[in-house]
Amino acid sequence: MRLPLGPEFAEERERYRFRFCCEDCAHLTREGDCAHGWPQQDHRLATYQDATRRVLVFCKEFELA
Repeated sequence: MRLPLGPEFAEERERYRFRFCCEDCAHLTREGDCAHGWPQQDHRLATYQDATRRVLVFCKEFELA
């Protein structure tokens, strides 16, 4: 799912401790890969630390670890 990403998202993400990236997913293997084989470039935390990012992408397989 793709949603528009506004400038306030980074602050809200931290304030509400919102977790949605691969690093917090139960399906991330010890090797750092998705156990389901999904691509990760749009789901990694580093992607959302880029202030120019304008799209929020949720993984349909995300499960909080």
